[in-house]
Amino acid sequence: MGACTVDGASLTWGYKESFRTYIEGIARGGWTLTDVSYEYPAYAWGAGTGSFDDETLTGQISYGGSITFTGHDGALNTTLANARLELAGDTGYIVFDVTGTTQGGDSVDQKGVRLAEFPLGDAAVADGALSLDALPTTLTEAGAAAFGTYAAGEALDPVSAVIPVNADCGIATEEQVDAEAETTATVTAATEPATAEGAPVWPWIVGGLVVVALAATGGVLIARRNRADDSKATPTA
Repeated sequence: MGACTVDGASLTWGYKESFRTYIEGIARGGWTLTDVSYEYPAYAWGAGTGSFDDETLTGQISYGGSITFTGHDGALNTTLANARLELAGDTGYIVFDVTGTTQGGDSVDQKGVRLAEFPLGDAAVADGALSLDALPTTLTEAGAAAFGTYAAGEALDPVSAVIPVNADCGIATEEQVDAEAETTATVTAATEPATAEGAPVWPWIVGGLVVVALAATGGVLIARRNRADDSKATPTA
């Protein structure tokens, strides 16, 4: 387990359908796209790159591109640039650099704004990719302050993404496998009884000492018995 390298990730998100309708209708405006396409009902990014940790589900995928919303004869002119997906454990964020003028006429220039958030739930790497399928998103406090159209907590469009990962993602490394094998071998060597060929020497040494001791004791007894017999056989004067 560990770092997963990402290349060729896709992302689709429409921000908010009612906002797009408002921009094209009442606001008499629209949007300009750079390295982003519009595939109703969402904007689409491709070629995302980055990395994340598949154990903690933390990391970031960058897509780039920009969307510039305009309306109300130029009163609204806000650009969302450098799209990123940030994974932060149980929660994910759609991140942009936000510049321009909000609908309220305020100037904005903020980098790395967590514009929207979504629950990651039980998302996990499967079949070589991390897939997010129509997860509900909401506007964050930072997003509400930067974009200036809706209040924090406003429901936004669902987000989907397919994030391909490197082949090693989600697989134990070779070093980990080797370490486990070595640990098992050490434990086996310490707990299994020794074979005849590899039997320890000290039991034989102890056994030999016992045999020598018994032989020596037997010799003493025999010697004493012989002396006793000799004393009985010798006549007195």
